[in-house]
Amino acid sequence: MDTELLINAIETRKQGFQIANQVRLKALRGRTHEKWLHGLNGLFTVREPGTSLFDDAAYVQKALTTEGLSFCFIGGVALQYWGEARFTADLDLDVYCELGNESEILAALLRHLTFRDEESRKYWDSHRVFFGRSPNGYEVDIFVGFTPFEGRIAARAVSQDYGLDVALRICTAEYLVITKTVAGRSQDWADIERIVQRSGECVHWPLVFDELDMLLALYHEEDRLPRLKKMVLHEYPEGLPGVSIDETMTIAGNVGHISSPFGPLIGLLLLFMAACGAPPESREDYSLAVPLLMQTAEERTFKDVEFERIAPLLPPDSLHWPGGVHLLEEGVFVVEYSDMHVWRYDFDGSLLTTYGNGKGDGPGEMRNPLRISIVGDTLLILDAYALGVHRFLLDGTYVATDAIPRQGLAMASTQATSLILTATPNVIFRRYPLVEGDSTKAVFKEQSMMDAVISLGFLASDEKRFAYANRMLPFFAVLSARGDIEYARATIDDASFRFPDVPAPEDGVMRPPPALNREISIVHDRLYLHNVPLRTDSSRVVDVYDLESEGAYLHSFRIPFAATSMSFREDMMAARTGPTSAALFRVRERR
Repeated sequence: MDTELLINAIETRKQGFQIANQVRLKALRGRTHEKWLHGLNGLFTVREPGTSLFDDAAYVQKALTTEGLSFCFIGGVALQYWGEARFTADLDLDVYCELGNESEILAALLRHLTFRDEESRKYWDSHRVFFGRSPNGYEVDIFVGFTPFEGRIAARAVSQDYGLDVALRICTAEYLVITKTVAGRSQDWADIERIVQRSGECVHWPLVFDELDMLLALYHEEDRLPRLKKMVLHEYPEGLPGVSIDETMTIAGNVGHISSPFGPLIGLLLLFMAACGAPPESREDYSLAVPLLMQTAEERTFKDVEFERIAPLLPPDSLHWPGGVHLLEEGVFVVEYSDMHVWRYDFDGSLLTTYGNGKGDGPGEMRNPLRISIVGDTLLILDAYALGVHRFLLDGTYVATDAIPRQGLAMASTQATSLILTATPNVIFRRYPLVEGDSTKAVFKEQSMMDAVISLGFLASDEKRFAYANRMLPFFAVLSARGDIEYARATIDDASFRFPDVPAPEDGVMRPPPALNREISIVHDRLYLHNVPLRTDSSRVVDVYDLESEGAYLHSFRIPFAATSMSFREDMMAARTGPTSAALFRVRERR
């Protein structure tokens, strides 16, 4: 055959494959429930009624419901709904069981199912896994967990119509992605791709990434999370559905024609602040209009600090996905992302007030509570996904929701002004309440397409000033109570800071550098900055700077346990202590 003719034939075939895949994806994304049920019945059809896999799924569900167990289907059964209908030969379930109740669970299971064989019995004792069979001989794998993670899988399950006489209780798309990412087999990644394509727009991706960040670290499989994020970004190159700009840009920034992976960041990521007088000790390495004040300290000086746990921060039921933890004069506030509430505690850890009416767009309902601040007797809750600020009285009474033009990333308030950190081009900060024609226009100069990354960072305030710390660069800035820039100061990491030396991405998508700073607090004219890279034996490091001396470095201290979202006030610290826990601590310097 003529070589050119063969090449053309191969190219035509390749294009045919691409078109076929596009048609497949269009059908997958536009699939109606009726079409899905028709395909499902065809895929799992049997000659005699009452003997299909899904008939046995209905049987198992009725049995476990009768026994009063907390459970849901995972694996192939859930995949049919959230992803693409494909053949599966067994039933996978997650059952939540507190430690010590294994014998009761086993007795309940054996009243309706049998062990697959004698060898299967040993796995129950060693791994809390029940390898059984249904009445019609289908394999049933039941994973019995006791951790809060397994509890959340079962508690948040949803019931869906599979054309049976009972709606099957399946895990949410979020937890199906999480469990398959943890499993990490080749078929799991193929399934995840279909879940992303079919159900990606309804997945709450921040929850997925946050859960996996903890789980994969325990499994020592940290490389799987970047793979998942790359897969999601491939399907949603314009941004992730339901994810704040902060999270989206943490996954990847689209740099278009830029070829160098991190050189451009030095020019595009960096803040341009309004002109102001410069003290002698300064430089302009970061293209700051305000000269960058430099630290003189060359290494950290650690103080010996002890932490006394005062109380866990527990809502009426349990924390599902605690986000920000804020320690303010009016109490301790925990933002609950999953249940869309904010909880307020006293300084003994007792719950005082609940803010919010759950998820939605109605009065007092939220879609992605991210940060809070307080003005007078009013609590302001920044809702990133709903593009709004919810106002509640401190007693929990809902007042109103004010729309904001762009997604907010952080919020803080002084007695004079509230500032919202946004990704608005040319105006990174906006004053709140919004006034027509008013903005902090002098804070930043014109930016390029990377202004969303530029604005990544954190805000803190006291009654007389704001502080802003960039998430990925070694500096912070101090603004007046009205939001006007006063100075920018390099952190102690500046001397050793280097952008990672990584190859240019082959897919044209650049990954920004890892987080350098995580949270900030202002305590008695001192800035407490949580530093990420410097860790020893799981400790976290907090650097302290003197704001009355133009941000000069004072000292550092270690937190000898896992803690994130730290917030300090007086001699106390509130923080997340795990994926589903938060606590209040007393902080003392040892003499």
